[in-house]
Amino acid sequence: MSAADRSPCRHKGGIVLAVLSAILLTTACAQLPPAAGHLGAAGARWGETNPHLQFLIRIHAGSAAERESMWRALKGSGKNGEVTEFRLALLQSVEGHSGHQPLQAESRLRTLLQKKPSAEIASVARLRLLELRNERQQRAATTELEAELAVLRAQLGQLLQIETQIDRGGGSKRP
Repeated sequence: MSAADRSPCRHKGGIVLAVLSAILLTTACAQLPPAAGHLGAAGARWGETNPHLQFLIRIHAGSAAERESMWRALKGSGKNGEVTEFRLALLQSVEGHSGHQPLQAESRLRTLLQKKPSAEIASVARLRLLELRNERQQRAATTELEAELAVLRAQLGQLLQIETQIDRGGGSKRP
């Protein structure tokens, strides 16, 4: 088990991400002009009452077993339509269940946005697409840092070998 797996931040990361997402979405909605779906005085509560945002928060906050249960319930519901398709895409985008397929989820979310869904769905879809992009960038940065770390470890190993040779008297002596 790596240090990242033992980190308490790894387990709380989903909740933190969900809370940050809610804050970002609420702030973004406050900036929308009236024609784009701003709710006026109720706008401050919009993020709290958007059922799709609440669903995304439940996905992030839930355990793997809860996500699996949500996935099976939606897949087996026999329902079709914008909301079901949207929720399936959201679930697909989050790991921790048998339906996790982030690339397919991203494609489904983009396709849904092209169909001009309700403002509530569109806002949460854009938010999740941004999260997916950020997650991809984090993975790429982590991979790059791990490669750099491997190079540094190899160099350290070489330095230790040289130091061991010098300590044993096997190194080249300078005049």
